[in-house]
Amino acid sequence: YYIDEWLRAIGSGKIGPSTTDEVKSKKKDDSARFQQLLSKAQGKLQSAENLLRAKSEERSRIEDVLKNSIETITVHDSLTGFAGVKTCYTEQQKRTLGDMGEIVRQLLSVDKELQKLSEDYSIAESDVRSLQQKVEDSGGGETNASGVSAEYDTIRQMAKMTCGRQGNHFPILTREYFHCSSREIGIRENVIETLRWIESIDTEAYCRQYKSQLNRIPPFVILIPSYGDYGFCWEPFDRYNRVTSRGRIAIPMYSKNLQIAVLTAVADLRWQVAKEKASYYWMEEGLTGNYYQWFQAQKLKGDVKEYFINDYLLWMLKESDGIQKLNKDVRAVFWRFMPFSQEIKDKLKPRALVYQELCQRDRNRELSDGY
Repeated sequence: YYIDEWLRAIGSGKIGPSTTDEVKSKKKDDSARFQQLLSKAQGKLQSAENLLRAKSEERSRIEDVLKNSIETITVHDSLTGFAGVKTCYTEQQKRTLGDMGEIVRQLLSVDKELQKLSEDYSIAESDVRSLQQKVEDSGGGETNASGVSAEYDTIRQMAKMTCGRQGNHFPILTREYFHCSSREIGIRENVIETLRWIESIDTEAYCRQYKSQLNRIPPFVILIPSYGDYGFCWEPFDRYNRVTSRGRIAIPMYSKNLQIAVLTAVADLRWQVAKEKASYYWMEEGLTGNYYQWFQAQKLKGDVKEYFINDYLLWMLKESDGIQKLNKDVRAVFWRFMPFSQEIKDKLKPRALVYQELCQRDRNRELSDGY
């Protein structure tokens, strides 16, 4: 989104205002309250749809197993000396017949769960329709002037954050900060192209897991008309819908290096999503936990997230090409929790022993179902 498009979407209620730390003293009106409830309901609806699809796919897989079993037991050779007479079941076919009872029971169980999920989806869909009507009745279609005003102040803060440390802020575009090449300006097309390039390497960059289901949820991208060098994540997801809502990243349009600006934003998004997912255990579990433990073991000082972002840049720009720049422990953490695409893994495997060992670890985890 360009700024004018973003503010228009906020004003129309299509997108909720960005989260801030300020406590609002004004009492919420009915429209705002219904908008909040609608956001939660839409999250539940999306979650119900994802679970419904996953369960349907599970049933299809079991049905395929049943079909293969039926095909197996219906194949017979002709009995020697008797035209048109088939042989008895083989031992393998008898075992398959015995297993089919369990497959049928499993199929009925999954179908029962599918029916329950279908009912849950219908209820969630009804709730969304009801709340949408209440939003319209309460004047939700009107422009949210206060929300736009607050968002404008938030964008000013975003512009400062893209410039880095306080004291470097110089909110005037001069020729020193303007690149003539259209490829280096953070217009929509260039940013989308860079985001696609990132996803081609870090295939799960925009994914979040919910109930063992990996969902691709790309973030909102706000193009800030500033000269800052750093992109960042403003919020990893909506506070009222942590499951299916989209995060928000800010990208400066006039950076020294657009690729670096987008990479830092995605790295920040990666860190915040993993940290929020681990909650109280962010220093112990998952991506942030394993990285933090390495950070502590090295007795490093400073902001652990800044170290992570810098290592993410090396991961994407160097390690993906087989240029070993990371500490081996960091490489192992990234390899597991931010895996490259299979194509890149296959390319790296013959290049060095370290990549062969990491691929073998992947194989071992798959065999032990611990992945």
